[in-house]
Amino acid sequence: MRQIMMTLALALLLSLEGQADQHEDKDEDDYVKEWCAANDGERYWPLDDKTEADCLTDTHVVEFKRTGDWSEALKGIGQVIHYTQQLGLDRQPGIVLIVENKKGCRTLSRLRKTLKGVSVNERTVELLPAIGPYAEQCPQ
Repeated sequence: MRQIMMTLALALLLSLEGQADQHEDKDEDDYVKEWCAANDGERYWPLDDKTEADCLTDTHVVEFKRTGDWSEALKGIGQVIHYTQQLGLDRQPGIVLIVENKKGCRTLSRLRKTLKGVSVNERTVELLPAIGPYAEQCPQ
C-alpha cells in the first residue's frame, strides 16, 4: 500500500510539474520585449537620472509590473509618473500589468479603480491591456 501511495504522489508531482511548464513564467524582460516590439516601441529608454522607462512608444511611456502583489502595482504608478515627468515629452503614461495567476485579476481590478483620475502633465495614467497567461481570464 505504501508503494502505491508513493507512486501516486510521484505521478501527481510529475503532472503538476508538466502543468507548470505549460505556463512557464517568463522573465519580465521577455514581456517587455514582445509588447514593445509589437507596439513599435523602444525598450529601456534611459533617463538623465539613471532610471529607464520600460518602453517608449510614439504615444506612451510604459511601465510593466507583475500583479503578484499590490505594492508592485503601486510602485508601477509612481515609476511611470516619474518617467513621464523626466522625459518631458507629450506622451501618455501607461502601465501594463502581467497577470500570471488568478490573484493577479484582483490586483488588476483594484488598479482600474485606483487609476481613475490619476494624471501627470495633464494626461491620465492609462491602464493598458493586461498581458500574461491569465490576463484573458480576468473580468473586464
